[in-house]
Amino acid sequence: AFDAMDNIGIDLSDKIPLLMKKMENPDTRNKGNRLAAAERIIRLQPSNRKVIDILTELLRSRAGANDHHTIEILAIAGPHAKQAIQVIRSFLNHKNSEMREVAEKAIKAISPQ
Repeated sequence: AFDAMDNIGIDLSDKIPLLMKKMENPDTRNKGNRLAAAERIIRLQPSNRKVIDILTELLRSRAGANDHHTIEILAIAGPHAKQAIQVIRSFLNHKNSEMREVAEKAIKAISPQ
């Protein structure tokens, strides 16, 4: 629903507190839903330090299944996610080539040269 509203130009900035609540709630049924909320916040507010901090810590914990999506969200934040570069770099040596590729793309998005 958020994507559809965003696509037709409806300002969703006032929904950030609701999305933050969903993202921070440990009772949210799965990490995918929490990451979806984080992604929407970053798309609306790429400089949201709290979300970037949480995503960076998730990567540090090596949660596994959601690392790919977490790195993609940090890439969306671009230069605002510079603090995550070191953690993302650790994925350049990942056994999975897709993880290495998404890490490389994220680093380029966060630190364009």
